[in-house]
Amino acid sequence: MGEDNRAVSYFTKAVNLGKKTASENLSTFMVNLGMAKIKQGLHQDANAVCNEAMTIARRNQLSEVVLEAQECINL
Repeated sequence: MGEDNRAVSYFTKAVNLGKKTASENLSTFMVNLGMAKIKQGLHQDANAVCNEAMTIARRNQLSEVVLEAQECINL
């Protein structure tokens, strides 16, 4: 709530850690990062992150995360 920079920093750390540990939640972290970037007005960055999240979610058959990533892309 009003702390978009902090949210982006937090989710960036979560994504980086998720990549290092092959976390099953990586795509969710990425969608959250994308949504935070949208709030900052960084639509191209958000689109790139959410597209990657969708690819990972599809690969891992996470249909709910695929839908969330698509919603992020559509914003």
